[in-house]
Amino acid sequence: MPDVVLLDLMMPDQDGWQVCKSIRVFSNIPILILSAVNDPSIVASVLDAGADDFLVKPVPSGVLVAHIRKMVRQSDLVNNLNLNNSSQLVTHSHSLLP
Repeated sequence: MPDVVLLDLMMPDQDGWQVCKSIRVFSNIPILILSAVNDPSIVASVLDAGADDFLVKPVPSGVLVAHIRKMVRQSDLVNNLNLNNSSQLVTHSHSLLP
């Protein structure tokens, strides 16, 4: 199981929106869209479809890696939260130190 999914909006058989929506049916894995499209309404539409982040190509490699790391950290935080229903206390199951 991957930690993050990187998608382009313009792919030959299925576009990124379709793939994103399909993934959301069975998974909350972080999805990062990379696209040459730089239209705010498209960005909003893709984020509404379930993507977690959107970057416009070309993206410097350092920026891409930083966004991926951020998404993995956020996913790790969410996946390791535990709710005690009786006390309504939320705890994290492991240390956040690198």
